[in-house]
Amino acid sequence: MTGVLLQAFIVDHGLRVESAEEAAAVCARLREAGVAAEVLCDPDAFDGPPAADIQAAARRLRYRLLLQACAQAGIGTLALAHHLEDQAETFLLRLARGSGVDGLSAMAPAVDWATDWGGVRIVRPLLDVAKADLAARVAAEGLRAVDDPSNRNRRFDRVRMREARADLSALGLTPARLAETARRMGRARAALEAATDDVLSGAAVIDPAGFARLGLAPLRAAPEEVGLRALARLVRQIGGAVYPPRLERLERLYAAVLDGGLGGGRTLAGVRLAPHGAERLLIHREVAQIREAAPVAPHMLWDGRFRLRFAAADPSVEVRALGRDGWSQLRRRDPQAAQAGEALPGPVRVSLPALWPREAGAGPLGAPHLAALPGALQPIEIRFAGPQAARLGG
Repeated sequence: MTGVLLQAFIVDHGLRVESAEEAAAVCARLREAGVAAEVLCDPDAFDGPPAADIQAAARRLRYRLLLQACAQAGIGTLALAHHLEDQAETFLLRLARGSGVDGLSAMAPAVDWATDWGGVRIVRPLLDVAKADLAARVAAEGLRAVDDPSNRNRRFDRVRMREARADLSALGLTPARLAETARRMGRARAALEAATDDVLSGAAVIDPAGFARLGLAPLRAAPEEVGLRALARLVRQIGGAVYPPRLERLERLYAAVLDGGLGGGRTLAGVRLAPHGAERLLIHREVAQIREAAPVAPHMLWDGRFRLRFAAADPSVEVRALGRDGWSQLRRRDPQAAQAGEALPGPVRVSLPALWPREAGAGPLGAPHLAALPGALQPIEIRFAGPQAARLGG
């Protein structure tokens, strides 16, 4: 590890009253050991605990906070502590949900995010290490682990799956065997992804403004599994989502696309797909699904889709969707922005990031895709960077 600078991040999900104190204690312990550490939290993430699927909501928050912190700090590699049993449980959970090859490949040892999250690479160096071995190492070092009681709460599927492991192991479904099966599924996934790349290279054109045009002929000619993957990748990328859409919903959409059953269009995972001329689709972010509004910061990933860099932070200005009202105001006062906006499909221009004063009732200052903004408000960089791979796992 010579020459490697370590920065630890501890995520406080805020779902238990004790969590803030526990996170602070872990942070202090790391600093005592000479490791720079910071607690990450979002007090507005949950207005009380989510009513359903708490663990999924917590996982989304965890990755968002971790990856944003890495991007803002210029950190190139994020190491996660998933171990062998985590991998086995992820495989079983996805098997129970009827996942295909992607889901059953579980968590990848490494994921390169070449164009998003500031180029952060996710690695899992402990994925082949058993939990008991990790616990023994912690004890040998004289350290005390912090125990999260939610890891024993039987309301969660993962906990019930964990409790079933002894019976499964007796049948030969040991964590090591399940993890090896996941690795083999990962190998199959890599081959399918290469075929998907080939289809999309001839079928899809992705615009820097964050939308895509998809020709249907290459999609029709592709094997069904490859066609599904191509559609899923576009939906995830245009929607800025970390995870692909549920397979059952994707299959229904795929059938509608091939059978001409889209009608005026359909929405999946915050993305709208609509006919666009003969044998083509327009795929764009649905503006009504965009919730993110964030103060201007030196490094930003907005709506999971656009990477922005500014010269300096400006808490008086925030980035949020242009919207229909914002477009109407901008078009009336800025001829250059009006001309650029009219060249884009209507649903696309209203979903673009715009800069807004944070005081209530103020109109947009401008939209970087449509016209340059004055002074420091003009981003140094603005780039469409929707996720292109999603095997984040637990």
